[in-house]
Amino acid sequence: VVVTARKKSEDLQSTPVAVSAFTERGLENRGITNNLDIGRFTPNVVIDNTSTFAGIDTFQGFIRGVGQSDFALNTDPGVGLYIDGVYYARAPSAVVDLMDIERIEVLKGPQGTLFGRNAIGGAISIVTQKPAQEFDFRGKATVGNFNRQEVEGVLHMPLVEGSLYSSVAFRTGSMDGYQDRIPFGGTDALGGPSSPSTSIPLDQLLVSDFGNGDSLGDKSGSSVRAKLLWLAADNVEVTFIADNTTRRDAANPTTLLEVDPNFALGGLYNACVALPGEIIEAAGVPCLSNFLPTSGNADGSRPDLQYTDQFITGDIDKSYGTGANYANLDNTGYSMTIDWEPTDSLTVRSITAYRELESTFGLDIDSSPLVFDQTSFVLNTEQYSQEIQLIGNLTENLDIATGVYYFREDGLQSDNVPIAGGLIQAAGNFMHDTEAYAVFGELNYALTDSISMLLGTRYTEETKTLQLDQKNLNVEFATLGLDFADLPRPDAPEFLGPEQPLEETFNNTSIRVGFNWQVTDDFYTYVTYSEGFKSGGFTTRLTTFFSEALIAKADPNDPSVLRQLAFGEETSENIELGWKSNFFDNTLRFNGAIFQTTYDDIQIVVQRGVSPSNENLAQAEINGVELELEVLPTDSLLINATLGYLDAKYTEIDPAVAPLLVNRFGQYITTDTELQNTPELTASLAVHWDVTDQWAINAAATYTSEVENDVFNTPYLHEDSYTMLDASIVYEPNDNWMVKLGGTNLTDERVLVSGFEAGALPFTIGSYNRPRQYYLTVGYSY
Repeated sequence: VVVTARKKSEDLQSTPVAVSAFTERGLENRGITNNLDIGRFTPNVVIDNTSTFAGIDTFQGFIRGVGQSDFALNTDPGVGLYIDGVYYARAPSAVVDLMDIERIEVLKGPQGTLFGRNAIGGAISIVTQKPAQEFDFRGKATVGNFNRQEVEGVLHMPLVEGSLYSSVAFRTGSMDGYQDRIPFGGTDALGGPSSPSTSIPLDQLLVSDFGNGDSLGDKSGSSVRAKLLWLAADNVEVTFIADNTTRRDAANPTTLLEVDPNFALGGLYNACVALPGEIIEAAGVPCLSNFLPTSGNADGSRPDLQYTDQFITGDIDKSYGTGANYANLDNTGYSMTIDWEPTDSLTVRSITAYRELESTFGLDIDSSPLVFDQTSFVLNTEQYSQEIQLIGNLTENLDIATGVYYFREDGLQSDNVPIAGGLIQAAGNFMHDTEAYAVFGELNYALTDSISMLLGTRYTEETKTLQLDQKNLNVEFATLGLDFADLPRPDAPEFLGPEQPLEETFNNTSIRVGFNWQVTDDFYTYVTYSEGFKSGGFTTRLTTFFSEALIAKADPNDPSVLRQLAFGEETSENIELGWKSNFFDNTLRFNGAIFQTTYDDIQIVVQRGVSPSNENLAQAEINGVELELEVLPTDSLLINATLGYLDAKYTEIDPAVAPLLVNRFGQYITTDTELQNTPELTASLAVHWDVTDQWAINAAATYTSEVENDVFNTPYLHEDSYTMLDASIVYEPNDNWMVKLGGTNLTDERVLVSGFEAGALPFTIGSYNRPRQYYLTVGYSY
């Protein structure tokens, strides 16, 4: 297997990096159609399809316990995603259909030297096929349960012999959701078609888009990628790529897991709606909102208007929600890669790229017919990047990979969140821009015929700028008891943050050093020390006022108070011993790594009241082992097995912050708290058996030990260990036709993949994976 983990093509078995590589055939055998499922077959990797209240396909990657579980524009990922050398900056744009793939490489551990931006936990590099020099066509059609319908195809077409070649890959399809919306109490009760209206429709309150429906989890979208390869000269190749992904999905299914109706805003809301219409005070606080239900009675004759555990359906595939239900995305990109070989041993590569993302997503996060917590977002970005690399051999003993990198992202996010019947009405935009520069280089010097030394470094400078224009439209309620002079903008009391733009610059130098030893032709080992870096930024999603004057007057022990907007960079240091080995005439491959990572100034998103706050909270130490085995016992049988083990623990919690971090259940983040999305054990077994020349069987099992889905280890968001089973049978009567019958999650294991304990809001929600699926695929190639 040839990989480019170090920016140059080299044998996987002689690469001093912990890499899991997947070929197109390997992806096909495992039934993997997008990059979300790669984590199931990679040791110590967890990839979720969504975060707290983002769209249904929002990439959330963790490698060796390092990652990020938020989608927002101010929050960078901890795992870098690269497609054909281009970095994808945003989580909603990072779920991609795997069309015409040459290979996928999962690089584990900090990749700060060569990959740089936000590869502190690792990097996922997807490489698509070059346009072929002969005409080639492949197409597939798939149907399955949940009304699954997909068509995909790849066309390679020469345009000018010896000079110009092209390819087009596409996929389009749809699938029904798996969580149904049902009326509370029956068709004539709250939320039913004939029941009286109990809340203001979202299009009259706050909404980013439309697309309500009766189910959640519906998927409909298409992707296309066109490539043009120009052989401009004997030593110059130019590749143009244009791609577009369009999705019109329903929202991610969420399940209401628990409610405390008397807590904070829940208690105030319920007290307000229980009063007769003329009374405007509850618990000494005025019920100032035009959107509160007004038909409640003090005698409790309308208890269905109270937000309580009555809205827990008891079925993870049923919801009483009636609000926003959509996840729309348009993701477009263009790139040009120039490869010039000035000599037989050196390559100069230029990668120029532009990407544009337009996305809107909304969810009835409270899972009830009431407007208690609705969330809808607009997230639009433009990114431009330019990278120039010099790769090759300077002398017989010295290899080099060096270059410069520039990245710019201009983004706008609009959060529209009515809370507690409109008592809080968070709305408005913030603009977040990033400009980054980097210089990097890595040298590999052969000390002897079998031993080499590795030395790499990268200098990075990132500047982030924020214009925070978010508002609380319910000014009368928001400013109760406050002196307008203390507000961030006294003359415009609806604004929650400062008027002047905020700016921070972050600098970092990361290094990588190591020694590599080709012990025999079949055994290679390495030891490395490497560093990773992710810049800081600003908290952006405000629901209450932020000003130094208000902080000075606040109770210093109040955990709901947001005390700073800026947060700092996080870093990691990794020591690793790895090996690559082949045995029995290359019929058995056994690779592995043992490592220790020190993870400092970890950026964690916590709730300060209703506001999600980004903060540098802790240090951690992560020790682990990764093992990968590939066996070919016969010409017709291939077995792949992986095992990952992590011993991850917080070693220090910021003493200034720790006492102020507590959830509704009285849980603090301590050195006994488990790291989020970091299971102790992950394992997989995949078998491909060519029963005859025409028939083949694929089977796969993946195991994940118990895992915590939030930073506090909220009991409702704990997931026990689980095993997933997939299988397929393939019939290929000739070189042109293929029929495949398969199933995923065959034991119908339902797993909590993400969740949210809502701070000052009185509920916890969770999102579960899709149920059992089966499918039939017919393929044709020419």
